[in-house]
Amino acid sequence: MRRHLPIMITLREPIGAVRSTIRRWPAVDPRTALRGYVRYYEAVESLADAVFIADFVEVTADFGVVIDAFNERFGTGFDRFEHTPQSARIGYDPPPHRVDAIVRERDEAGRRLEASAGGLLLSRAVAVHGRMLDSSHSGGRAR
Repeated sequence: MRRHLPIMITLREPIGAVRSTIRRWPAVDPRTALRGYVRYYEAVESLADAVFIADFVEVTADFGVVIDAFNERFGTGFDRFEHTPQSARIGYDPPPHRVDAIVRERDEAGRRLEASAGGLLLSRAVAVHGRMLDSSHSGGRAR
């Protein structure tokens, strides 16, 4: 049964998405994460006309603009997120003692990804990201 609910999909570029995944779950192999990225976005791509695709860069830079566009498209009335330094930090700032550990994890995740991902799989990920970004509400402006 279709409920005709408005759906927002956040689209993140493949390298950043995979780095984030392996940072969060270090046991996940970068190629496995990249394969998941491709599988997910290739499946979502067939729904692009029915869902709202929001570029990760815009979501993290000014979610209020994204909410405005979402409301306009679907005729919804979600409250606008006011993007201020304080509201943007909620839930994102790690405790000060964790910052060095996060930087080390990020560097390690990047090295693992670059060492193991590539070739056809990475090309597919970049291609699906480009196609999805073109069909996003921003029309690829954030590139």
